[in-house]
Amino acid sequence: MIEIKNLKIKSTAIEDLSLAIDDGQTCVVFLGKGCGKTALASAISGALDADDGEILIDGQPMNTESEELRCEIGFFSADVKLFGFMSVAETLELFGSARGADAERISMQVEEALELVGLTELEECSVSALSAYQQAKLGIAITLMGKTSLLVFDDIFKGLDDAETEDVAELLKMISSKKRTLLICSSPAAAAKCCTHAIFVENNKVVLSGSIEDIVNEINKTREMKIRVNGDKDEIIKKISEMPEIVDVSFSEEKFRIEYHNDPQIKDKLFAAMAEISSPILSYEETELTVSDVYHSLIKDRSFEESEGGSESK
Repeated sequence: MIEIKNLKIKSTAIEDLSLAIDDGQTCVVFLGKGCGKTALASAISGALDADDGEILIDGQPMNTESEELRCEIGFFSADVKLFGFMSVAETLELFGSARGADAERISMQVEEALELVGLTELEECSVSALSAYQQAKLGIAITLMGKTSLLVFDDIFKGLDDAETEDVAELLKMISSKKRTLLICSSPAAAAKCCTHAIFVENNKVVLSGSIEDIVNEINKTREMKIRVNGDKDEIIKKISEMPEIVDVSFSEEKFRIEYHNDPQIKDKLFAAMAEISSPILSYEETELTVSDVYHSLIKDRSFEESEGGSESK
């Protein structure tokens, strides 16, 4: 279990933050851009000391002096620069050695990790020559070196296009079935592909948490649609309002906005209701909310970057 209690990190937005992540969860913690994602990930991995509060990993305090515990954490941040002059294989060897693995184990792990992430053919390539996508895959390989039991990723999807994001998410999903994995990021659509649970943090408070499936089901208990119908507006609103599934109906910009309790048969029922008053439906738009919708409704970004892959202040 990961426990964060009243955490404060100076020069960041993190102050009096508390949250907990249970064993068996592949969890993503969502913070807005500029809200201290890299600092939080670094503190959890023991690369940065908090100024107040504490972090416990399976009941053990984590800080920069927790050497044995730090060796059990595989950490990669898209914002931490690797040594560009080193080769891919040399980089993995460096991290394996830093985590106390012997030469024989390191050699075996380098081969296995490169094969897993699909970088075997680039093992002699310099890190500086890698694309953002290849560096993200190298980052995953880095976390597997040594005897790591918890993997922590900071903005792993930064700078990736849709296809690359999908591939990295699939890799993380596969790895998380074998090792505890924690993501800290502002890429909700990507994280939802590989995580089982999510924690949304705004103003240092957990505003929503739970399994991603439960969160999506909860926010879609009521759904929304917009339709264009040919007929008398008042008669149409009256007829729609009489349907037991309907929560609310309004009219604007030539469309009827309908909020309703989730029902897979709603479309057929609506078409039938309109047919009863000879008012044909001309267009039909249905909306299903996603984790991205929750993120953008709850989390405020504090950087000036507009894209999901933009830089953040630490």
